[in-house]
Amino acid sequence: MRTFVVLRLLPFFLLSPSLAPGYDDGSADDDDSAVDNLAKLYCGRDNCYSLLEVSREATVREIKHSYRRLARVYHPDKQAASKDPAEREAAQSMFTRIAKAYEVLSNPKLREAYDLYIDYPEYAAYNYYNYYNAVYKPQTPVWMVVAAVLTLLSGLQYLNDSLQYERVSKAVRRQRQFQQRVKERLAEEAGGTRALRKMADADRDRLEREIENTVFEEEVQLNGSGSKPADIRRTVGYRFLRSPLSLAEYMAWSLRWTYRFRINREEYGPAEREYLTRRALKMSEDDWRMVDDTEKEQLLERKLYEGDNLEEYLREREREERARLERSGAYRRYQRIKRTGPASYNYNED
Repeated sequence: MRTFVVLRLLPFFLLSPSLAPGYDDGSADDDDSAVDNLAKLYCGRDNCYSLLEVSREATVREIKHSYRRLARVYHPDKQAASKDPAEREAAQSMFTRIAKAYEVLSNPKLREAYDLYIDYPEYAAYNYYNYYNAVYKPQTPVWMVVAAVLTLLSGLQYLNDSLQYERVSKAVRRQRQFQQRVKERLAEEAGGTRALRKMADADRDRLEREIENTVFEEEVQLNGSGSKPADIRRTVGYRFLRSPLSLAEYMAWSLRWTYRFRINREEYGPAEREYLTRRALKMSEDDWRMVDDTEKEQLLERKLYEGDNLEEYLREREREERARLERSGAYRRYQRIKRTGPASYNYNED
């Protein structure tokens, strides 16, 4: 225990030479004042253990029992029958000191800070730190704080995803092309335009809503932000809770990959080639899904994950992009201005 205390005191001892024993800079009065201020935080010049008539090894139960025993003697209600004002005042003062001692010793962290203060009263800064750390440090368990933060963030993320998806969905449904497709499907389902006109308004509205949802789900492909409905599995809280399982799955996948393709030298299958191509291009799964099927096949055939194929592909893309720019009028104007400089105008009338 003493070794542990010395290690905790060491930083304060090294950083504050004035706190070291034997150091004298003529500020003894300041040191005494610091000790007095520290004492006021606990039981003053009294010893908390002595006030409760217990030893430093006393258990929490013994401290509580001693406090109740002394409270029955010095509590103001017990002294109400006394006719001597001085005696009642002394009992009141004693009860206040006993209550303060019980407050200090009944709190495990505050008691630990007080024990260190008793053993090392000269280390003022360290004792102040221990006291305020014991009194003002949040008592809420860390796991509860983490859970609350994750729950809040997950709720906000889910709400944001819901609002974005709803906004994108409404924007798509208002487009003329989408509405035209809904009208075509509506006429087909009703058996023609004439049959559609004969339908009751309620039935027509219900059928139109169903077809609108069907067209949106089957024929509309959304990309980018807000392209997916809110899903709890994409929230930060779910991912955090699932992180141990995700790590285990990744390790198992890595072991299988190493065994199959590095040890056994198996040929890559379609899924593996797709994964390697996507990783070479640094594309996410959502970005890869946005690529046209024809372009996907071309990328897979080039085996960008082997040798210098990726560098060659990037050089080709760069040349194509440069050629496209050179064909554009804006790029030609930019090059002309770059060579000759911007046109100048002379406003002098001379």
